[in-house]
Amino acid sequence: MNGSNNGCTGSGATARRNPRVARLLRQLLGAEGQPIDRLELERTVGAINLPDLVMRVKRARGVDITTSYRKQMDRDGRTVEVGQYAITSEHAQAKARAVLELVGHEA
Repeated sequence: MNGSNNGCTGSGATARRNPRVARLLRQLLGAEGQPIDRLELERTVGAINLPDLVMRVKRARGVDITTSYRKQMDRDGRTVEVGQYAITSEHAQAKARAVLELVGHEA
């Protein structure tokens, strides 16, 4: 890791408050299982490298965040795939709420 503190590293019992992780989980839980585009999440979460943050939350916190892709046209008329993230199962949503309790609500 490059020395940044994203609140997702260390022991499984890490209870550091982390506004980015809290904003990510709050957004995904608020979508009630519906996917949210990566760029929208980057703006609201405040993370430039959202895929890395999602991966770290999945690995270190055990939250099942699903990734899907949808096709759209970019400004040059090319078809591109846009990443989307969601927390779909009830079990995954319960785990995400538990992690949110650890990382804080004030973000």
